Amino acid sequence: MSSMSAAAAKKVFTVFDADGSGTISGSEIVAALRAAHATSGAHATRAPTADAVNELMREYDKDRSGEIDLAEFTAMVLHMATSASASLSALEQDVLSSAIVLMERS
Repeated sequence: MSSMSAAAAKKVFTVFDADGSGTISGSEIVAALRAAHATSGAHATRAPTADAVNELMREYDKDRSGEIDLAEFTAMVLHMATSASASLSALEQDVLSSAIVLMERS
């Protein structure tokens, strides 16, 4: 889905960044997914595993700080939005769909 712009990603980032620290932790990703599911009325088939969240963090935390900053988040969401669904992990698909739900809500 190419409807996600950098400006929209920034809005969504503020929702994912629950503590306002300017970075997103793995636990904030899980919390944002739950919030998006509650908002949309959708229910995840299961919560993401710690391994899946850790893999996502390893892939997109380019500076290896242990958290994802705005630039990394924007790059992650734009990458996901322009990738073929089949090439994304289940968690990546969930993050992207949740980002879109949260973007539409804001």
